[in-house]
Amino acid sequence: MEEPPVSEPLSQMSAALRSRHYSRRTAQAYCLWVRRFIRFHGVRHPADMAAPEINAFLTHLAVDANVSASTRRQALCAILFLYRHVIGREVGEVAGLVRARASRRLPVVLTRDEVEAVLGVLGCDLWLMASLMYGAGLRLMERLRLRALDLELRRGEIIVRDGKGGKDRVALPSRTLTTAARASAHDGASHPPARPRRRLGSRRAAGGPCAQAPKRAVRPAPAMGLSAAAPA
Repeated sequence: MEEPPVSEPLSQMSAALRSRHYSRRTAQAYCLWVRRFIRFHGVRHPADMAAPEINAFLTHLAVDANVSASTRRQALCAILFLYRHVIGREVGEVAGLVRARASRRLPVVLTRDEVEAVLGVLGCDLWLMASLMYGAGLRLMERLRLRALDLELRRGEIIVRDGKGGKDRVALPSRTLTTAARASAHDGASHPPARPRRRLGSRRAAGGPCAQAPKRAVRPAPAMGLSAAAPA
């Protein structure tokens, strides 16, 4: 059980993140950084700390934990969110606040032959999932949250619901992917999986992966709040 100086700010932080419609992963990451920040300073309440403690924590991440600049920047954003929206204090105006600079590195890009080699060893379902991510530019969670009604196959479009930033957008798959997705949807309609609710319940009990359904789909159908991430 969390100590009072930890549990109270974290519960308030979680409520503030939900009220501002932050994604679940961002909210989890922010709460994790705030928990580490409080524990690093001996479970002191954040209201009793300021810029010196923030600098000490960020320095610890850079020197002792050897984390990257982007990770330190995420930790700083989480702590600043805590002080701005939970504590009610603007820490960004305090002098001496050290901000990390991201290093510039060249991206690693697979060649076409390497991509074909990776996709060639995948099975039918995994091939379609990976191909949609590669060919239509879908993120992992966007692909896992796709529903049949999001596939506008006649127009050759995929509607991405609640994407990054909580925005909807349209993805344009290739003609090959459109044909494969149409065939997969037809097979799924002709041969529905047996007892999907029992299968999902057993997967959750075993700690298996699940994807969160779009918020607008959960309201009319609460059972949509628990969606299987991939076929068993």
